[in-house]
Amino acid sequence: MYTIWSGITYQNPDPSGLGNYRHIWGRGFNYAYQRWTTDQIDFNSDITYIFNEYVIPSMGKSFYGGNF
Repeated sequence: MYTIWSGITYQNPDPSGLGNYRHIWGRGFNYAYQRWTTDQIDFNSDITYIFNEYVIPSMGKSFYGGNF
């Protein structure tokens, strides 16, 4: 199972503290081991997205080649 959500990024580039941009975050759960298998992932962590805000996550129902 995978879950995605919109959340404030911890990598705030604005030293004034006024730029807490929301990014899309995700995490996976493994039912066989009954635990979360990965750390939280910021899907907008690239420098290209650093001053952009993303608030509406969307995800497909299936994988193709191991990717969402």
